[in-house]
Amino acid sequence: MFTAFLAIITCDLLKRLLVFCSYVDQQILYQETESDFHQ
Repeated sequence: MFTAFLAIITCDLLKRLLVFCSYVDQQILYQETESDFHQ
């Protein structure tokens, strides 16, 4: 029971991490395109 609970928490954390990483990637790409655009 505890192992399943731990697995669910780990899976949830991994999903959040993936969402966060993709969000950060988008922000970085957006800033790069913005700076290229202004030059």
